[in-house]
Amino acid sequence: MKRIATTIATGTATTAAAFAMTLSLAAPASAAQGRVDWTNADFSTDYIENPAPGCHTLPQHWKGPIKALSNHTDTPIFLALDNKCQGIVGALPPGETTDIPVVSFVAL
Repeated sequence: MKRIATTIATGTATTAAAFAMTLSLAAPASAAQGRVDWTNADFSTDYIENPAPGCHTLPQHWKGPIKALSNHTDTPIFLALDNKCQGIVGALPPGETTDIPVVSFVAL
């Protein structure tokens, strides 16, 4: 499993433009195949299986920032620092893991 380190300050405008373009080119709604896993600060884990297209906010019962988010789907997911998927900070390709403290993500 590869690990990604992402600089939030750089490339946000480019990422937002790519995200908008990807959404406009996306095929009709169908769930991403696979799962998105995350690990909490206490190292407990949870996941969403076959996430439907759209915004997914990580459950409120997770107190504190996440330690890792892994994309085991067949499409990229877009990471956000707020709970409404408005602050997109990057894309996470299939098979990748990040330690950015995301709050929500967009599945295509």
